[in-house]
Amino acid sequence: LDGSRISGDDTPFGIVSVDSGCTLCGACMDSCPTGAITLQEGADLSKLLFDHGRCTACEGCVKVCPEQVLRVEKTLDFSRLGESTVLAEDRMARCRRCGKEIAPLAMMRKIQDQLAGRKAAIPESLTESCADCRIFVSVGQEIRQS
Repeated sequence: LDGSRISGDDTPFGIVSVDSGCTLCGACMDSCPTGAITLQEGADLSKLLFDHGRCTACEGCVKVCPEQVLRVEKTLDFSRLGESTVLAEDRMARCRRCGKEIAPLAMMRKIQDQLAGRKAAIPESLTESCADCRIFVSVGQEIRQS
């Protein structure tokens, strides 16, 4: 105890941190029962946010993280109550056809890396087009927008 922080195994609060390698998939947010972790997607940026006043150190986020980059420290930091911290952020990949946001670039890089090892050719439409344009790009047709 240092006056502004309480730490230890008996502390029912936590501070989440993220190592490099987060793809901003949102699995941690979906598993957080208190809403301490949220994913905010804007026009060009995706941010993983942590609300210090909501975390109960359940470690559900750690267990579901496919990248295994989350950590929880059993600590309550009074000076951070009421504020949110950006745990990770990345620019958004955009559809080559219409410009619509697809996913964070880190997630797209992971998907492309995983697909690169496949024997069958993967069409560009899978990783460079939004769901709306994917069908048109994959069959090589353009639809005129009115």
